[in-house]
Formats: sequence, structure tokens, C-alpha cells
Amino acid sequence: MTELFRRIEYGYRVVFTGLAFILFALMGLGFRFLACPALNLTVRDPKRRARAARSVTHVSFGLFISLMKALRLMTCEIHGAEKLQRSGLLICPSHPTLLDVVILMSVVKNANCVVKAALLANPYLKSPVRTCGFVSNDSGESLIEDCCASLRNGDNLIIFPEGTRTRPGQEPHFQHGAAAVSLASAVAVTPVRIECVPPTLSKGAPWYRVPERRMHFTIHVMDDMNVAPYREELAARGRPIAVRHLTRDLKHLLFPNHA
Repeated sequence: MTELFRRIEYGYRVVFTGLAFILFALMGLGFRFLACPALNLTVRDPKRRARAARSVTHVSFGLFISLMKALRLMTCEIHGAEKLQRSGLLICPSHPTLLDVVILMSVVKNANCVVKAALLANPYLKSPVRTCGFVSNDSGESLIEDCCASLRNGDNLIIFPEGTRTRPGQEPHFQHGAAAVSLASAVAVTPVRIECVPPTLSKGAPWYRVPERRMHFTIHVMDDMNVAPYREELAARGRPIAVRHLTRDLKHLLFPNHA
């Protein structure tokens, strides 16, 4: 009976995981073809329009995560969530799964993020990215300034320091962008360590590869990293060294086993 129950429970999660992702795709279509045109027609100011679009994203992502929990497809515990209820944060999370950004944006209000430039060439995603005012990583020299401007506007900017999902069993490779933004803006880094057990929806893993038991997320919102010592190092030893050291220390916080 135990083995039969396990097989039934697993089959249930396979079916409802598929249905959940279909619903998520339908939500995306609704945002693209209903919410975006409506906001672009009715809200002329780009900043107000971006905030409104991010509010829609925040609520819809929250509903999706609540549905995933209600269907017993996942559980989630967040330690220090109150630290994310501020404005003008530079949030730097680890990135083990496909759902990380969905969970974070369901918790963080007015969340901006850096997205791949290729999304602006995608006819399905171009309008949502622009309506939400997300920062594109194709802006070259102005990328740092675009991120700093977002923080000055009071946005909560999410930057994944790895730039992509972590590959299980491999050494995490951090980009220097998050540290460069922190130093340029004088905004402290808020590290967020995300863990998922069992590992699923990781880099290279298809959504339909459902684990043997439901996934459990543990999210630790850590204390802000004081950027002042790194800015002093910036003045004394130059930008490359300060950026490298801030990136190194952030990596040690998010991946203590790789310190």
C-alpha cells in the first residue's frame, strides 16, 4: 500500500505540475495581451505605468505561488521576510531554480530586475518587459547608471549575481555587475540565500522532471552588506579591486560551502 500510495501521489504531482505551468503560461498571455495594452493606453507616465505593471506582476505571482502550495506541489519558508518590505533595495539572491524570481517578486513590491537583452527581441515578452520598465543588460556602459537610476526611484532592484541558474554540483560563477551597481549607487547589498530540496527546476532540467517528493524552498533574507568599506577601497585601490572583493564576499555569504 505504501508503494501504491507513493506512485499515486507522484502521478498527482506530475499532472498538477503540468496544469500549474499551463496556467502560468495563460497568466502570461493575459498580461501580454490584456494588462499591457490597457496600461499603455490609460497610464501615460512611464514610471507610474511601470509601478502599476509591477503591482499586477506582484499579485499574480503571489496567487500562483499560493496555488502551488494549495495543490501541495511545494512548500516554502522565508526567514527575514520583513527585511524585504523596504524600498530602494538592491537584492542579490542565489538562483537554484526556475521559480526563484517568481517567489521573490511575489514577496517584494515594486520589484525591478535586470533581464536578458534577447527578451526585447521576443514578440511575446517585449511588451511586458518594457511596460514593467525592467532594465535590459544590453545597455553597455549605461547599464550601471540605469540600475542606479532605478534604485534612486525607490525601486527594489533584483540582480542575480550569477546571471543564470546555478548548475548543480558546479562551482558558482559570479558576475561583477551587482557589486558594480552597489559601489556606484552606495546602496547596500541585501543577500538572499535560496535553497530547494530536493533540487528541481535547475539549469538544464525540464519542468516536467518532477522530483520524487514535493519541493521545499527555504529562503534566508540576510542582513545588508555594509558597502562603506568597499567604497573606501574603491577610493584607495581602484574600482576593479573593490568590485572583486565585494563580489567575493557576497559569494561567500550565498554559498558558504564554496568559501
